[in-house]
Amino acid sequence: MVALMHLRIYSHFYTFPLIRHSWLFVDFFFVLSGFVISYVYLENLNDVKSVLRFAIRRWGRLWPLHATVLLAMIGLEGLRYFLSQHGVAATRLPFSGQYAASSIPENFLLLHALRPTQVATWNGASWSISTEYYTYILFAALCLTNRRLVVGGALLLAVIGAIGVYLYVPTYMQTEGQIVIKSAAIPTSNFTWLRCIYGFFVGVLTHQIWRCRTKEPSGWLEVAIVLLAIGFVSIVGETIWSMLAPLMFAAVVGFLACERGPITRLLKTKPLIKVGLLSYSIYMVHTLVFSLLASEQSARIAARLTGHNSWTTMTVDGRPAALLSFGSPWLGDIVALCIMTALLGVSAITYNFIEQPGRHFFNRLASQISR
Repeated sequence: MVALMHLRIYSHFYTFPLIRHSWLFVDFFFVLSGFVISYVYLENLNDVKSVLRFAIRRWGRLWPLHATVLLAMIGLEGLRYFLSQHGVAATRLPFSGQYAASSIPENFLLLHALRPTQVATWNGASWSISTEYYTYILFAALCLTNRRLVVGGALLLAVIGAIGVYLYVPTYMQTEGQIVIKSAAIPTSNFTWLRCIYGFFVGVLTHQIWRCRTKEPSGWLEVAIVLLAIGFVSIVGETIWSMLAPLMFAAVVGFLACERGPITRLLKTKPLIKVGLLSYSIYMVHTLVFSLLASEQSARIAARLTGHNSWTTMTVDGRPAALLSFGSPWLGDIVALCIMTALLGVSAITYNFIEQPGRHFFNRLASQISR
């Protein structure tokens, strides 16, 4: 859903309200992550060595693919410079703005979403894993301090995150834009860690509530709550109601975790299990794939070869949007599905040759720390 939202092709997908508001599904990821991490690690983080093993394992889960995509994007930026020197007009100055060389080290260390007054750089989607990794460390510190205070601490952190987003982000859970503080314009992307903390610790609390349940709910309640969540995402957009997104997704995660209904059975089918395995790769590589197949620069290269420029600006939801347009949204649908299929193929490759080997390497490294 997030990838479709970022696919800049004029199609029925692009204009569909659920797709346009799919940035909210990053908050679903935060809630789900908090639930799963609490489920797996809450009882195991009891000393410094266990926390160190945890930190290494989580780094190995996120960093290898992130670093690979970053290196690939640096290579593409070098290609942009080469093409600009050989007659292909560049859409911007290479290694500038979002792709400044000075921001490479912080991206490499997953610190890029934490530095003040910094807009999203390089792989824009990776801001979420930057905030996520250091939220893992915060969770581990909370467990290590006093396990009996985990629920209270998680509640406090979730409230702090929610209040911070409410106070400092004019578009609430949509952490893009600017806010003026003491006459200085500060990007609201500075507050993405607050958004992550809010969602993640709501997920931790959801796990605590789920584990204390006394009876299983009706399987059809999960259908109702999922349909309600779809309607919620389709409608709320950048309104104050988006602040309720982590709570809405907490209900979805909690009901699905009971594994009682038809949606759970659907999610356990082989095709969706496979897509689930590829989900991190899909999220991390889609910016790279789209920059090659569906960007202004790729449109300019195609125009140089074919004489037809398909890049245009149109109004979507009352806002100007620069998109690839092939005249008919139906044709755009076909092109979008082809590019999404290519994305799945690339994701399968990165999962098998980067994600899995990288995770296994860091897991072995973590296991070497004596218990």
